[in-house]
This record gives sequence, structure tokens and C-alpha cells, in this order.
Amino acid sequence: GSTMVVFPEGTFKREVGAFLKFRSGAFKIALESGVSLVPVTIIKEKSYHKKKWPLRKRLDIVIHPPIEFDSFEGLSSRQLSHKVRDIIVSGINIGK
Repeated sequence: GSTMVVFPEGTFKREVGAFLKFRSGAFKIALESGVSLVPVTIIKEKSYHKKKWPLRKRLDIVIHPPIEFDSFEGLSSRQLSHKVRDIIVSGINIGK
């Protein structure tokens, strides 16, 4: 099988803890693909962008349980994006 990684915001924000609006393209692909999704929360430390290379930077990564296709098959891409966003945001408290 193949694996695809998508950052649904389409870009990143330098502010730690800031979320941008999720774009619908990734979720349209998910709905058309018929496969499960695995949401991932990436948590940067507060000083992440203040440190310059080659200093070490710390990231916490929370890999959430898969969302089976059957559980989101009837949703719109917008509904699916809200569901995934809620899961990703919930990971911020787990990673601390």
C-alpha cells in the first residue's frame, strides 16, 4: 500500500499553538480514497522559532488512533475537517 502525508492547513504559522483554517482538498481526497485516516498532532516548544541552527529543537508528536473510513464515509469534506481538527487539537493537552 501507499502512504500519503497531508498538512491540511496548506502552510504553517510561526506562532506556537496557532492553528490556521483547514483547507478542504485533503479531506476531499480522503473521502474519495476509501481508506482510514491517522491524525497526528505536532507540538512545538515555545522557543522553537527563536532557536537558530544548529541548536536542537524539541517537538512532541501525538499519533492518534486511526479513523476508519466507515465512520466518516457519509460526511462532507467540511464535516470531516472539523472532526479531524477536534482530534488534532485534543492532542495538545496529551503532548504536554
